[in-house]
Amino acid sequence: MNTFRRAVAAAVTTLALAGAGCSESPKVEFCHELRDTYRLTALRDAIDRNDSATITRSLRKLRDLADDAPKEIAIDLHIVVDAVIQTVRRVTGVPGLDGETLPPDLGTLNAALERVAKSSQRVVEYADQECGFRLDR
Repeated sequence: MNTFRRAVAAAVTTLALAGAGCSESPKVEFCHELRDTYRLTALRDAIDRNDSATITRSLRKLRDLADDAPKEIAIDLHIVVDAVIQTVRRVTGVPGLDGETLPPDLGTLNAALERVAKSSQRVVEYADQECGFRLDR
């Protein structure tokens, strides 16, 4: 379990970087949400406290962010968010956002984690180019 918690902390830390605002008005709201949500402060704190209700709220906020993403980044953000949600659920044992009670299968989780690197990079590039802030610092 300690190894899994470290993996979650690393994944959350990777996502927890942000900067300034967006430059194009149609994307302003999404960029603000991306900046604020990608920090994952509440999720990290909730995992440390083993606070299931806050973990679930934080995961829902991540999924909502991916659902609201512009089409250019929607698929990549869903891949990243799904990997984080599965990892956090596996480690913490919180129920799924759609009511699932069993933790994600390790094979499914490993497959999700294998896909996340390229998608993460595309999300970082999108934030830099379209929103005007860096997620990788």
